[in-house]
Amino acid sequence: MKVIPLAREDLDRLEPLWGLLHAHHQSVAPELAPYVEARTSWIGRRTQYEEAFRRRGGGFLVQDAGIDVGYAVYSVRPTYRPATFVAHVDVVELSTLFVRQEYRGRHIGSMLSEAVDASVAARGFLNQMVGVIPGNSEAVDFHAKRGFAPTWLTLTRFGRSPPVSKSFSNAGIKTAAPAEVDRLRSLWLTLHHHHQRVAPELGPFVSDEVSWDAIRRLFQRTATEGILLWIEDAGEPIAVACTTISRNETTMAETRLTGRDLAEVRVLVVADHLRGRGIGSALLASVQRRLSSVGVNDLMIGAIYPNLDAIRLYKRQGFRPAWLEMTRQMSDASGVTHNSSKV
Repeated sequence: MKVIPLAREDLDRLEPLWGLLHAHHQSVAPELAPYVEARTSWIGRRTQYEEAFRRRGGGFLVQDAGIDVGYAVYSVRPTYRPATFVAHVDVVELSTLFVRQEYRGRHIGSMLSEAVDASVAARGFLNQMVGVIPGNSEAVDFHAKRGFAPTWLTLTRFGRSPPVSKSFSNAGIKTAAPAEVDRLRSLWLTLHHHHQRVAPELGPFVSDEVSWDAIRRLFQRTATEGILLWIEDAGEPIAVACTTISRNETTMAETRLTGRDLAEVRVLVVADHLRGRGIGSALLASVQRRLSSVGVNDLMIGAIYPNLDAIRLYKRQGFRPAWLEMTRQMSDASGVTHNSSKV
């Protein structure tokens, strides 16, 4: 066995290996169908790899007797969820780690991971993350044994209608204007503080001021676009849903079959004392109606991983777990630990 550094001109030799991984994804998570066909999948993934190399990334290939048996590709992103976690710069994202089925159990995955670790550490990168399909339990377990912690779960509802919400009237749901965004500060901070209560091990978290500054910009943009929804009671905001629409989105185009446009509920929060009354479900239903009216039928939503109440709500609304982000701590030359789940 030998580990070979990948160059950009080597990318085409990865197509057969990616094809095997794409097929594996379909076998471990059939509920996420429909998937794109193999060639389309590779074209999209190759584009992502090109971008990874442009973003100071790299990769490694393992050969055995001239046969390519596994590979890893990583990229470097500027930060990670800066409205929630203390933001360190330069987070390494392990885009792909794959080993042929017949070669598993021979420590090839560890060889590739160690090669990536050595490469990024030599370049001074201390924070790492990796994404996996939640149903790929072997991958989740492998990364967990290497110190990665589940951090953020993305759920999807592509091309499927949501259940009907009956427990809360939609009459009070309004579209927020840009001038009303500052009224939502305390409501957002309710969620920011909730994250800290349910997932203290993922800290440190950013201050209220830093968090609100990041979210305020997002709220202003979505309010301008008319897709920031909120509810007030006795003059006080009690719930908000912030949604973005990506046109000609390619995030999942190498795996999942979606429409041209993809929406994501970036924030969904209900005041603490009003949870469990169907308000969140009503907001989600209203979001979907507005999206459907402009021809957008594919929707994503995410939650900090330990926020099990939110994840259960989203599953009841027809969303399916599709992508689990895991983060890992590393140490610098002085022995100081840096936790990538803090970035």
